This record gives sequence, structure tokens and C-alpha cells, in this order.
Amino acid sequence: MKTKIEVCLVFMILLIGSTSVIAATSNVQKSYDKMSSSNENTTLITEFGTGEINEYNESGTLIWSYPAINTCDAERLQNRNTLIADASLNSVIEVNENGGIVWQKSGINLPLDADRLQNGNTLITDPANNRVIEVNVKGEIDWEKDGLNYPVKAQRLENGNTLIADAYDHRVIEVNAAGDIVWQKTDLSQPCDAERLQDGNTLICDAGDNRVIEINADGDIVWEKDGLNGPMDANRLENGNTLIADYLNNRVIEVNNIGEIIWQLSGLNLPRSVERVKPELSMNPLYMFIPNSVSIGKICAYIRNNGGNLSNIYWEINVTAGLTKKSYFANGTISLLKGDITEVCTGNSFGKTAIKLRFGGISGYVLVKIEGFETKIEFSGFIFGRIIIITEYGPSEE
Repeated sequence: MKTKIEVCLVFMILLIGSTSVIAATSNVQKSYDKMSSSNENTTLITEFGTGEINEYNESGTLIWSYPAINTCDAERLQNRNTLIADASLNSVIEVNENGGIVWQKSGINLPLDADRLQNGNTLITDPANNRVIEVNVKGEIDWEKDGLNYPVKAQRLENGNTLIADAYDHRVIEVNAAGDIVWQKTDLSQPCDAERLQDGNTLICDAGDNRVIEINADGDIVWEKDGLNGPMDANRLENGNTLIADYLNNRVIEVNNIGEIIWQLSGLNLPRSVERVKPELSMNPLYMFIPNSVSIGKICAYIRNNGGNLSNIYWEINVTAGLTKKSYFANGTISLLKGDITEVCTGNSFGKTAIKLRFGGISGYVLVKIEGFETKIEFSGFIFGRIIIITEYGPSEE
């Protein structure tokens, strides 16, 4: 008889091969008033039931989403791109803030995990081929550990060794550069994640036993959170708490050192991986840009919603034009559905906010604000026959 997590892994494979997608639920909610000290950070979650990668703020508001089909892992990189193990594409991809693919390694059958290494290479679990590989920026394999039995997660350690959760052999192993096992923990039940901690202990999602455990170098359990349901991912946070993707309970929880839940997002759809993202690497739900050539007599900007449905988005445009430095100002509030894009302008060519100057210089800014996020773009250019040409724009340094 299959254990719960075996059924779960088989379900993942069947879903990838089908055309059906489980409907997403919007019932994401903050379930506890007591928050962690990391409340300015966001949480990046792969929701396998929808295939999407979603980034939520502390209150559960969706601020960024990547609409994939079957994603198994996501990692926010230092350049603010996102590294994704995308099983539907049989690829590992790196996407920018707007979802554009900037790097891709194809030909991997059901990749479940991908980590960008300090040398710029990428460590990938390739479970269908029972191996873990390291590829360079060209996609060439620089290192490989084969002979595994459905490896789910891998971590490159500071000593150069690699920690692997080898699910169907029910073990976590550490191998050196030659592939030799130098440490292992057996007697597990389909471990789906393993992380070596700073003190040398190892944090393990023992998914088949519905628990997360921390063990020392001798394999002794020194901490445990049980009562879970197929946990797939766990991370030890800087504040000492542990962040857990409780897969079959459709939630992500943060627990303290005595196992109390101090924060959670519930109503998710099979959360497969999770990581806490620092504020400087978090996404802004609103992406804004200014066309280089604008219609006669007005300044416009385009705003796109990369997050969930948003209302009460405040915008303003402030323009100074000509030798007399005449000012033009327009503002308002808008609502945008997920993925929508809209145009905001100072006015039309004939309205009272129209810029009627025929020649001269122009400068100003566009500002948008929503739920604690603010983006300000400053621009400059010139007017020629009332046609406004923007020659330079970029984020404000304020």
C-alpha cells in the first residue's frame, strides 16, 4: 500500500501529463495575529495545484505571480530574477520581473529543484533520470551524481559537497566531488527536502512520516515538528523560526522553536516550495514604463499589474515644460485585475491639462502607490511641434 507522499508524487507526474489544471483558490488569508519579526519580507511559493509561482506579502496579498503550468520549485536570485524548475517545459528557466525568459536549460525530465550556485552554475535534480547535475551558463553538464533513486532536492554545501534528499531510497546523503557518500541519514520515509544548517545540523522534510526534523551529525533528532501532511519544503529563517510548505494541508506555516504556529497562509493550492524573500529582492506588484514617443500634448505612462486584483491604486503625473517652467499635473485612482495593463495621462490634446507648448524642454515624474509599494519614474525630453519625445527616464533616486 502506497504512503500518502507516494500517492502525492504519482499525482504530480499524472498532472503534468494531463491538460487539466486544478482551479486556484483565492482564499489566502492571514490566520494568526501574532506575526514573526520578518514581517517586512515577502514569501515566494510554488502552488503545484495551479502551477503558478506566487509571491505574497505578510497579510496574504498577492504581489507578483508567474503563470506557469506545473512548477515545482522557485528561487529569487540576487539580480531579482526568479529561477524556476518548470516540469511542464521539462526545463529550468530564469525569468525577469515581467516573466521574460532570460536563461533556460531544456531536456530535463521532470525537474523538481534548481539552485543557482556562487560560481554562476545551476544545481538541478533530475529525478526521472535518477541523478543530480550541475550545469554551466551554456547548459553543459560540469558535474553529475547518478545512481540515485528519485532525488527531490539538492544543496551545494560550503565544503563543496552536495546534500541530496534521495526520496525513494528513503535517505538523505552527502556526497563529495567524486560522488562518494561521506555522510547519510537513513530510516526516513520519502524525504522531500534537506537543508544543512549553519551549526552543522540538517533540517529534513520527512514527508512520508508527516513531519519536519532537525538532526545532528550523529543522526539524532534534536528538534521536530509533527502533525503535518506531506511537508515538501522547510527553511530555517534568520530569526530561528522554521518556514514549512505543508503540501497536503494547503498552507505555509512559520513555527517557532517549540513548534507553535506564529504565522500562516492557508487556502493555498498544494504548496510545493517556499522561501522568504528580503525586501530588497521583493517584487513590486505594479510595473510602470513611459513610451519614448508620446501623443500630441500629453504625457502618458503604462501601468501593469503583476500581482492579484488591486483597487485604490493612486497615480500622479507632474510635468514642467518650456522656458517658463509651466506646470501640468494630473492624478487619480484606478483598479486593475491580475495581469491587466492601463494607460494614465496628463490629459488629451485639447483638454485643460493638455500641454500646448510647441517647442522646448520638458521634465517631470510619474508616481504610483498601492498597499505600501511606491514607484516613481523621473523623465526628461523635448517638444517638437507639440509632439513630446522622451529621451531619458528611470527610477527616482529619492
